[in-house]
Amino acid sequence: MGNVLNATAYGPNCMQFLGQDIRLLPNLQVSEDCLHLNIIAPNDLNNSSRRPVFIWIHGGGFTNGQGMSVDGSVFAATGDVVLVTINYRLNIFGFVNVGIAHPRNLGLWDQKFAIKWIKQNIADFGGDPNTITLFGESAGGVSVGLQSIIPTNIGLFQRAIAQSGSFFSLRDIGTESEKLTREIGRVLNCSNCQDGDSLCLDCFRRFSAGDLLLGYGKGVKNLRKGFSLKAPIGPIVDQDLIPNDIFSMLNDSTSETSKMFNSIDFIAGSNDGEAGLFYFNLIGQQRAFHFDIKQGIPTRVLCNNIVPYVTKEVLKGCDNISHAICNKYSNDGRSNSLSNETVLAVNFFSDLEMSSLAARCLNFHNNTSKNSYQYLFTHKPTWGVIADRPSWLLGANHVDELPFLFGLRRWYPGNVSITPTEDALSSKIMSYWYNFGKTGDPNPKGTSEWPQYTKTSQSPFIIGEYRNATVDNFQDRINFWNEEIPKLLALCSSQQGNVSILIVSLLVSAVQAVTPFARRQLLTHTTRLGEVTGLKIWKYNTTVYQFKKIPYAKPPLTSLRFERPQPIRSWDETLNGTEYGPNCMQYLFENDKRLIPNLKISEDCLHLNIFAPRDLNKTSKRPVMIWIHGGGFTNGQGMMFDGSKLVALYDVIIVTMNYRLNIFGFINVGAGPGRNIGLWDQRFAIKWVKENIMDYGGNSEMITIFGESAGECLNGVQTCLDCLRHFSSESLLQKYAAAEHNLQNGFSMNSTIGPIVDGELIPENPIDMLSNSTSPATQMFNSIDYITGTNDCEAGLFYFNLIGQQASFSFDLKKGIPSRIVCHLFAPHVSHHVYKACDKVSEEICKKYSPQDKNHSQSQETYQAMNAYSDLEFASLAVRDLDFHSRSNKGTYQYLFTHKPTWGLIEDRPSWLVGANHADELEFVFGLEDWFPVNIDISPFEVELSSKMMSFWTTFAKTGNPNPENTQEWPAYDKTIKRFIIFGEYRNSTLDGFHDRMRFWNEDVPKLVSECHQKIRPRTPIQAINTTLSADCCSVVISIRIVVLLLLCHIFIIY
Repeated sequence: MGNVLNATAYGPNCMQFLGQDIRLLPNLQVSEDCLHLNIIAPNDLNNSSRRPVFIWIHGGGFTNGQGMSVDGSVFAATGDVVLVTINYRLNIFGFVNVGIAHPRNLGLWDQKFAIKWIKQNIADFGGDPNTITLFGESAGGVSVGLQSIIPTNIGLFQRAIAQSGSFFSLRDIGTESEKLTREIGRVLNCSNCQDGDSLCLDCFRRFSAGDLLLGYGKGVKNLRKGFSLKAPIGPIVDQDLIPNDIFSMLNDSTSETSKMFNSIDFIAGSNDGEAGLFYFNLIGQQRAFHFDIKQGIPTRVLCNNIVPYVTKEVLKGCDNISHAICNKYSNDGRSNSLSNETVLAVNFFSDLEMSSLAARCLNFHNNTSKNSYQYLFTHKPTWGVIADRPSWLLGANHVDELPFLFGLRRWYPGNVSITPTEDALSSKIMSYWYNFGKTGDPNPKGTSEWPQYTKTSQSPFIIGEYRNATVDNFQDRINFWNEEIPKLLALCSSQQGNVSILIVSLLVSAVQAVTPFARRQLLTHTTRLGEVTGLKIWKYNTTVYQFKKIPYAKPPLTSLRFERPQPIRSWDETLNGTEYGPNCMQYLFENDKRLIPNLKISEDCLHLNIFAPRDLNKTSKRPVMIWIHGGGFTNGQGMMFDGSKLVALYDVIIVTMNYRLNIFGFINVGAGPGRNIGLWDQRFAIKWVKENIMDYGGNSEMITIFGESAGECLNGVQTCLDCLRHFSSESLLQKYAAAEHNLQNGFSMNSTIGPIVDGELIPENPIDMLSNSTSPATQMFNSIDYITGTNDCEAGLFYFNLIGQQASFSFDLKKGIPSRIVCHLFAPHVSHHVYKACDKVSEEICKKYSPQDKNHSQSQETYQAMNAYSDLEFASLAVRDLDFHSRSNKGTYQYLFTHKPTWGLIEDRPSWLVGANHADELEFVFGLEDWFPVNIDISPFEVELSSKMMSFWTTFAKTGNPNPENTQEWPAYDKTIKRFIIFGEYRNSTLDGFHDRMRFWNEDVPKLVSECHQKIRPRTPIQAINTTLSADCCSVVISIRIVVLLLLCHIFIIY
């Protein structure tokens, strides 16, 4: 038998500066040799006793503390349990951070190691290794929370109690420990510490423990200047114990992180006067903030000084939420006395740092089958652990619950009496903790005094007295932090890139359904072209992969400007696919900038973005949907469309792309190179997807093309192609804009640039190609399933055409569109400039779209004018496409979107525009949350409508039929009945006479034109593109399995 271990006296403290109150410490030594634990067991040490085991993890901000400060004798004896207290390394010794390649979070590893030791050995002291409860306070509570979600801890303990600490704690997690480590290195002349070199640790090791501790103290002093809420050092995301996607993993019930957290019963709580810590943060700021802290904390100081510091330090500069916080904690209906202002400031600190974090943890845990409980300790004790307590601090200060948990007499000085109320309260708390450790339920058997926590009630169990000032509106205040603040943060954080761990926890906590923002995790994926680093995120309760800025062609720079896209080779270095690339050269619309993550423009823009669900296995073979953005061939970008929701909810792959625009994509100098370059880009991107999408889990034999607002054009700019190559991209864009303005100097519905018949990509008039049933174009068109549709108020674009005509025609566009505008402006323009026809066509258009009732109203005239524009530019073209396609044996479907959304993409919308404006359907197809501003509520009807449309679109991509299996809600289109589905409300003004109006444009008008001119062809989509259409260049449509009718077989890869 070896030497006997002397366990009769406590070992030393781990290296630290001991506080002034050392009365509770039996041993005042500090040493690096401190990794000890203390076991307190009652009655006997028989292996068969199998008593429940409690492991106490001390607090102290990860800079101070020791297991011996808690004498567990009363706790162990009263509850017949085994109590173990532990030491772990602190401050620079436990949380040194030289960089990602070197050891970090050593203090947490110590805790984990101690828990494992106890699991393996506690039976020798009469403890049950299968009934272990972890509990701790402050930094110990943070530690308990972190140990509860470390996957490799599964099975080591069964229950956890986090007191005044959370794994979301902003004071302790995410500290700038790397910066502090470098500063300590500077203080100690360890030059290698500035570069994350492992030699930094070697340098630290050459110092005595005492000198290193002194260096740590000086480093903290050098960095800690001014007001701050953060601890100087503590746990960090290390991608080992604490992975950077920890909050995403908590949302994934299948992740190892969730499995660990779901395996334990959990209690979380706080004290109602935690702001005793706040007092120490503010003592040194009285002169700077111009107040006397002994008197209280004025709202002026809270709003003008404290909240701005918090938003800057903790929320990474999201200052737009400062006013919301100030409003919440500056007026609760009580009088504006200093005492009431102080109470609100106290609540602010306690809610921000403790209570809301506890609720956030519980919201995650509440999804499990295990028990969840919350408490609020409110009793102001006769004697407090923290002696320096301001008179205005009501209720229970930070750590005030500890004497009640471990025995009042052990803590209270001998000259302080214990009241009967406190004695009873102490017994009650210990009883709750014992019961929980034994059964997972804190209530005595057969009682339910302490209810389980639920997301709906979120009311904590009060341990102590009910105090109006701190308890009233408690749930409302917690909802503010866990529901309202995430909404406000979503926009801010999306614009900033890197965000703090608090922001991540806020945005991925209890409000996943409210805001879809989620924590990023980097992922490097191997493809046949090379490795690419993308993002693995948690959205809509599943994993979504995002790979952005994937090049599908060489950058079209210098000699490649105005040339067709050139193939790109594989890449040797890992491609960064974590951020969107720039927009293609264009003028960005101010209203669109909120939806565009990257505002840069560049010629180097031929990129695509891939969104994939759950896994990237080649065998997954998911349907692929390629989105081609609109914008009249002059504007637009793939990045505006986040495919994450379609991917997550409907198990498809979404690809968005950029293509060259305006003069860069559709220059036309006559026969020769440079024409329809933007269409060639689209074709090249589609081909790239066809050849490579299997590397991302896609099925290359099941590809759907969809897009909105395809665009029409006027013949191009007459200038020298070689000369234009020598302009910078910026000056060329400016010259294009000037030329466009010169061409658009009167009323016109024409676009200035876009696709043309080039004899190659678009070889001839599509109407001729489709009229020939044996042509390759017809065979291609007949080989695909096809959906097309429009919005019922596309005339929102007509509004922009007419703005400049009000003075000439003496009308107020804000009040509506008079019939004389249809008869004297619109109809003549269409007749003469679109159809090159005689006045008879103009007269019939005027007659068709003028109210026949002599007593008609201005609104009726406006409705008719809107229909005239929408029918000509959109609906009649869609019906013509459908008539051609319905001859095939493939699926043919039409829709009409009629809902006027709560918020529309085109914000300048006249009051008379009822129904769905141009582009209003986009937000419903891609997910409303990513489009609507955070201050706009989404109605239940809109949520349902969006879900229905997404389901139809993705079902069509999978089967060629938009209807879910065994349903026929959306009827197929045929040329005789011409049935279509309505997405939204039935509106008489646009739907009455719809089929008759389509016949007018597709049958009556061609006959009239024929009478005017011999052998004139009916207006076709290609003629429209050469001669007309809106300022936005829109020809409709979300066109599924076809980009634009113009592209046909020369653009599509035939599958």
